[in-house]
Amino acid sequence: MVASAKHPAGKSLADAGEPNFIKVARLVEEHCDHVPSFGEVRPPRVWAPGSYQRFLEAPAEFIEELPEEKLGGGRNRQATLLHTPQGDLRHVKEWDDGIETVWDVEKPIKCVEDAERMLSVPYRFDKPEEKAWEPFRQYRARMGRDFLTGANVNSMVAMLCGTMSFELLLEMGCGPNAE
Repeated sequence: MVASAKHPAGKSLADAGEPNFIKVARLVEEHCDHVPSFGEVRPPRVWAPGSYQRFLEAPAEFIEELPEEKLGGGRNRQATLLHTPQGDLRHVKEWDDGIETVWDVEKPIKCVEDAERMLSVPYRFDKPEEKAWEPFRQYRARMGRDFLTGANVNSMVAMLCGTMSFELLLEMGCGPNAE
């Protein structure tokens, strides 16, 4: 069985003062792998980093990830630019060391003109070469019945919520100019 009994800060849940988890955490620590076995060998990347749900899966040559910034107190920030034929769009995310949650602090679409800019990027799907899947297939065969994997199935609502505030999404979709 694969599970993790670790608190986001790296402490054991049983030692993190969370009484509702103590019994389960101790059982997990005793009987489960602490580091999940999935992710050792990843399938080939299909979408560009930062593109999925932020830039409508734009091709990689339009995306520029800027260097990460250390803000102090364990807080980190990174901006990503989408270079469009009509001008750049910017997405900014922040996260804290040891915490898996990432916060959007600036979404790329802030007005109708930004939406037009994003839509000006030509879409292209570059299917990974067949040989790129071989390490993943070998790993899957080696793991046998212990193999774990996952998949992301996107939705238009999820993609749009990643590009603009929910309020703007409602305004653009339901406002006086909606068709």
